[in-house]
Amino acid sequence: MNHHLSALFPELVVHIPAALPAHTLQSTLLCEPPLTGAEAAALHTVALSAQSVVARLTHDVVLAPELPTLLWPLRLALAGACECFGDAFTSLTVANNAATSAAASAWLMPQLSAQELHDYTICDEYFRFVRVRDMTQRQLAAQIAITSLGIIDDLPYMLLNLDEMTALLNAVAILFGAVWKGLAPLAHQVHEARDEDAATGAAIPAGSHWPAPDAATAGAAPRDVRIAYRRLIAGHHFWNLTTLFCADTFLHGEAAFARGDDEAGAHLLRQAAMLIRAGTAAMWFASIFPMSLYQSTLRPTMAETETRDGSTQHLTYTMEKIALTRLREALTARFGANKAQWPDLVYMAMKDFYEMFMQDMEQHILIASSKVGMDASLAQKVWQSEMPSTLRLKNAMDLLRDMAAMRAREWKM
Repeated sequence: MNHHLSALFPELVVHIPAALPAHTLQSTLLCEPPLTGAEAAALHTVALSAQSVVARLTHDVVLAPELPTLLWPLRLALAGACECFGDAFTSLTVANNAATSAAASAWLMPQLSAQELHDYTICDEYFRFVRVRDMTQRQLAAQIAITSLGIIDDLPYMLLNLDEMTALLNAVAILFGAVWKGLAPLAHQVHEARDEDAATGAAIPAGSHWPAPDAATAGAAPRDVRIAYRRLIAGHHFWNLTTLFCADTFLHGEAAFARGDDEAGAHLLRQAAMLIRAGTAAMWFASIFPMSLYQSTLRPTMAETETRDGSTQHLTYTMEKIALTRLREALTARFGANKAQWPDLVYMAMKDFYEMFMQDMEQHILIASSKVGMDASLAQKVWQSEMPSTLRLKNAMDLLRDMAAMRAREWKM
C-alpha cells in the first residue's frame, strides 16, 4: 500500500476471521478452551452497557453535551475488555499481515481467479483489513473491543444522525453478546427495563477526559485530513465486522429453516436486519467529513491504489451475498416462492429484513451523493472512458438507483 495516508494511525488495522462461507464463525472459533469467568464478565458488561445506552437513546431526548457522560460507562467497559484480551490481540498482530491475509482469502475461496484475488487484496490493503485463517475466540473478542472503542471515542465529536448512532451501539451489543455466548446465535432484544445507574451514566471522574479524535497523530498531517482518514478507515472496519456477523447469521438462519425451526429462523432474520442497519450506519460514520476534503485528498488515494468498486472488491460483502443466497434458497425450499403464503411469523420477519435491506441501498445513494455530488464512481470512470464521447453517461447516483430498483424487484414482498 503506497498511498500517502497509510502512515497515519499505523495501529488502525482490523483482523477478520476467514470463516465464511465454508464454515460458520461458531464452528471455526470454538476450538479452544471456553472463556474464563473474568473474560465472559468483561464481554457481558460491554453488551449490557451498550444496551443501556441504546435504551436511553430510544426512549429519551439526549442533548449533545450529555453524550460523553452517557457513553462513559460503555467506554470504561470497552477499555476493560481491551485490557482483558490484550495478550490475545498481541498474538494476533504478530502472526498476521498483508501476505498472510491474501493467503487466507485464497484458502477461503479457492475458486477465485488470480485477478479476483488481486482485486480483493487491493481493497483489503487500502482499508487495512487483515484476514486470519486460524483466529481464536479471544482474538476476535479483542478485535471487536478495539474496533468498537475506536467508534465510541469519536461519537461525542461527530455530527452523526441519532438513528445511525443507535444502530452502531445496538450492533456493539449484538457483537459482544454473540462472542460472550460462544458465537451461538444471540437471542438479542434491547431490554425495556433499564438499569438507571448504567443508563444514566456516572460522572466522568475529575482528571479524566474524552480523548481527542486526532491526538494520536497530531502534527503528522493537517487536522482535517487526520480526522477524515481515521473515520473513513474505522467506519469500514466496523462495517466489516457487522457484515461478517450478518453473513454468519444468514448461515445460522439457513440451518434453522432447513431443520424446521421457524421461530429461530425468524429471530435470525430480525437479527440480520439489525446488523444490516448497523452496516449502513458504519458507512455514514465513515463519511462524516466534507465533500471537498474527500474529493481533494481521500478519493485520489483510492484511485491511486485501484480501490474503485466496493460492490466487487469487498470480499466480506461477497461472502455476505453468498450466505444470503443460501438463506433464500432454504426459505424457498421450505415455504415456496410465493412469500404471501409464508407463515405469518416468517413473513413478518422477512418483511423487517427487507425494509432494512432496501433502506441500506437507499442510504448508500445519499452517502454517495454527499461525497461525489453529480460525478461518476471511480469504477464507472474506468469503463465509461472507453465509451463514445457522444453518449450521455450515468453518474454514481444513477447507477445506485438502478441497483436499488433491481433489489426491489428481486426481493419484492
